[in-house]
Amino acid sequence: MDDDGWKVAGKGKGRWRNKPALAQSLTRELTLEDLDQARKDIVLLEKQLLTSSLWSSAKSALSETLERLQWDNTELSFRAYGLGSFCRTRESRRQIVFAKALVAHLNILGDVLVFEPHFHEYDSILAKELAFTASPLSDDGLFLAASPTLFFMPHCPRQLYNNVLQSNWKATH
Repeated sequence: MDDDGWKVAGKGKGRWRNKPALAQSLTRELTLEDLDQARKDIVLLEKQLLTSSLWSSAKSALSETLERLQWDNTELSFRAYGLGSFCRTRESRRQIVFAKALVAHLNILGDVLVFEPHFHEYDSILAKELAFTASPLSDDGLFLAASPTLFFMPHCPRQLYNNVLQSNWKATH
């Protein structure tokens, strides 16, 4: 991990699978203390991210790409899938912090939606506090974007990526 606490994830396919601690954290009942701890950790993670070399590089790359594409973000929407439970894992909090920074950097004024099948009501509360709309229903990635939409999907099953692409990829001649 970089000295600022943020790094690009490497190939770690399945590295969290079959871990007893993770399985236990997904099944235990959440408390208000978990929600409060998640809030405090998110504040800390935001400060770390916004001063990190990873964020600086990501902003530059994103700005250059959007400029090259002559992107108009006035109607841009944002959908995040597969972030995990913010109240259960620090990695999920890192992902929502990065998503929030993307939304702010791009000045996204359209819909900002997040879906995670393992959300608890406290995760939905936290999502709302971070200016995201937590969707209670899965669209299985079959959402057809009516306006330009940035999909943020850091840890999703291959089929979900496939569904998003099939639903939104238009061939041009």
